Amino acid sequence: MLTLGEQELGYLTELCQARRPGRVAYAPREFIELLIIREWQRWQQQSATLGECRHCGKAKLDGGCQGEYQGNSTACWLTYDCREVFL
Repeated sequence: MLTLGEQELGYLTELCQARRPGRVAYAPREFIELLIIREWQRWQQQSATLGECRHCGKAKLDGGCQGEYQGNSTACWLTYDCREVFL
């Protein structure tokens, strides 16, 4: 079960209507489901292009060096570039 604060619930209510102009508003559950699906699709495209870390040569998708070189090398994907996959 998902619990939202008052502010987030207000945002959700507004977005349910705003993202479906001229029609019956999305149900909150439907809206969240669609957000998850869209984010999953975006992740699939993004993860397909990640490649390997310039420092250790390990797959970025697998976490590269798992933090072994993080902060020690600007070429380590986890030092800076991993932010490209943050929300």
